Amino acid sequence: MEFKYYLIFAVILFVTSGCGGSGGGSSEPADTRIRILTESDVEITYANGSWLSSVCTEDAPNSQFYTTTFSFDSGNYTATLDFYEDEDCTLSKATNFISSGTYSLGLEVTTTSGVKAYQINLIRDSDGALQETIIQNTGVTLYFDNGDNGGARSDELNFDNEYSLL
Repeated sequence: MEFKYYLIFAVILFVTSGCGGSGGGSSEPADTRIRILTESDVEITYANGSWLSSVCTEDAPNSQFYTTTFSFDSGNYTATLDFYEDEDCTLSKATNFISSGTYSLGLEVTTTSGVKAYQINLIRDSDGALQETIIQNTGVTLYFDNGDNGGARSDELNFDNEYSLL
C-alpha cells in the first residue's frame, strides 16, 4: 500500500517538474506565445504575392501593348505595366510604368453572377487617388472587376483577365 503512495507522488512530481522553473523554455505566459489569426490578419494578407496578368492589353491611343503585374505585401501594393512593341507582348520596349500605394480590404460581396469577392480600395502614393474595385483570390489566380463603371465600384469580376501567382 505504501508503494502506491510513492508511485503517485513520483508521477505528480514528474508532471509538475516541467512547469515553471528556470529551464530552457519560455517564461512568457502561454497565451502570448500562441499567435491567433484575426480578421485583420486575413485582410492584410488576402492578396499577398506577385500576380501577372494573362492578357496583353492594347493602349490604343499610343499604339502600345502592355502586361500588368500587381504585387501585394501586407497592406502595400505595386502595379507595374511592362510595355511591348507587339500585340503578343513578346518584344519588350524595356520601358515600364510603376505605381505604388496602400490597400485595404473591405466587405465580402456577392457579384451579380453569384460569385463571392471582396471590396478593395487602392490608394496611390503619388497623388492619393483612390480606386475602388472588387477582388477574388482563388489561391493561384486573382481576379479584379472590369473597371468600366465610370469610377464606381463594379459588381462583377472580369474573368477574361486573370492574374497568375508568380
